[in-house]
Amino acid sequence: MPSNNYKQDELIPYTKSEKWRPTVIGWLAHLSSENTRRTYLRAWIDFMTFAEASPDGVINEHVESWLHSLEIDGQKPITITARRIAIKSYFDYLIGVKIRDDNPAARPPESGAEMILPEMEVAKSPLTIGRAISMSEMLAKRAN
Repeated sequence: MPSNNYKQDELIPYTKSEKWRPTVIGWLAHLSSENTRRTYLRAWIDFMTFAEASPDGVINEHVESWLHSLEIDGQKPITITARRIAIKSYFDYLIGVKIRDDNPAARPPESGAEMILPEMEVAKSPLTIGRAISMSEMLAKRAN
């Protein structure tokens, strides 16, 4: 039986609203392995810290920018893929409980898409290098 014993400080401030805390706990409860729950929760916290958006405000560009920042920070492709899978799993759960009707982690943006993100305070995240890279620079790098 999955454990729902996630400390409040692990979920806050990322779930400031009572609306989001149950979604995270419900999502984690559907995962079969305690190790997977810990790994996915860590990825979720890292992503939500980077995106600085509520789960209903996350767009594909948030996800792609975060994944690119992981690449710039030297993460291996398998780690980046695992992180995408974790975030995709959370948004699949939100679709299943009818909170969202799309999954921003489901696929990368089409070639040539520009990244448009809200103003972010860079000092809040250790992933500051990645925040400075635009989606067009990322796509140009991948095309080479």
